[in-house]
Amino acid sequence: MLPAKFHTCFIWIILAFSGSSLCIQSCQNHATSTPTDEELNRIPYLDRLPEISYTVLRRGNFAREIVSNGKIMARQKADLYFSLNETITEIHVANGSRIGKGEVIARLENTKLLTDLYDARQVYEEALIELKDLLISHRKTIEDTTEINRDLFTTMKIRSGFIRADNGLKKAKTTLRQSVMYAPFTGVIANLNAKPYNLPPTDGPFCTLVDLNALDVEFSVLETELQWIDKGRTIILLPYTNDTVSYRGKISEVNPLVDEHGMIAVRARITNPSGRLLDGMHVKIVVENIVTEQLVVPKEALVLRDGREVVFTYKKDSTVYWNYVKQGLENTDSFTILEGLKPGDSVVVSGNLNLAHMTKVNGSPR
Repeated sequence: MLPAKFHTCFIWIILAFSGSSLCIQSCQNHATSTPTDEELNRIPYLDRLPEISYTVLRRGNFAREIVSNGKIMARQKADLYFSLNETITEIHVANGSRIGKGEVIARLENTKLLTDLYDARQVYEEALIELKDLLISHRKTIEDTTEINRDLFTTMKIRSGFIRADNGLKKAKTTLRQSVMYAPFTGVIANLNAKPYNLPPTDGPFCTLVDLNALDVEFSVLETELQWIDKGRTIILLPYTNDTVSYRGKISEVNPLVDEHGMIAVRARITNPSGRLLDGMHVKIVVENIVTEQLVVPKEALVLRDGREVVFTYKKDSTVYWNYVKQGLENTDSFTILEGLKPGDSVVVSGNLNLAHMTKVNGSPR
């Protein structure tokens, strides 16, 4: 019979040996098992190959762009004035109103003008009667003056007061017409600030009429870019208010003078089907010219290394190599390459920001 103290120590030894065996067995099992992909992804310090995408370089067309700032101008635009200083009685439009050619814009008080016209007509009728009497004395009528001497007939019209009365009647009619403002062409009303029952403004136009369906855009190009500018060439117009919408036009004029800044003024005609382009609006102008047989790479393919322009190429051994390149033409999203690459090269277009020369990568075609 073992003492109680010895029995307790013996049990602890057995338990310790069993625990050590289990631990050794567990470590051996862990060392010989293969970790799963999920387990590998949970290991933060495990090195992974950078992910890149590439495209094969080919010769093709390049859209060479000339970019400029332009200003829209309406081909038909008129400041309209009242020449009479009478009270405004009617205004038929508001700012932004569309109005057709010949429609009434506003009217002035015309009571006095109608009276003046009536008086002028009376004077005319009296002078006409006097002229007829003079003709009868020469055995002629107002309907038959072909055989009367021209100088004599002129003298009769002067002596009868007919010429003065005729001019007075014409003036009264013209003055009455001036009390009504008509639209000289179809357009949109702007700059209207007058109110009924007031006198028309004397320090500026009553309103402005603008034809937004017939617009030009004026912009300037450098004299070195003149070779790419000619009449009839298509332009692209991008409003600064919304550069996701574009409009097209054609160059209509090229000013044959170079200003003191080395710029040449160009004008193009544009369409405005939506009516969103406005007179005076500032826009971005792009003139495209197609240059053939160019090596073209996306802008994201070009990075800087050691202060020089570099494009990475991807090889079949899953390695990328940097190539110093010489950039040529540039447009919104691409460059042409003059030196450093050749057709058939696989150019890295994404994942290249932190790459180094001869880096192993995981590449996929774009």
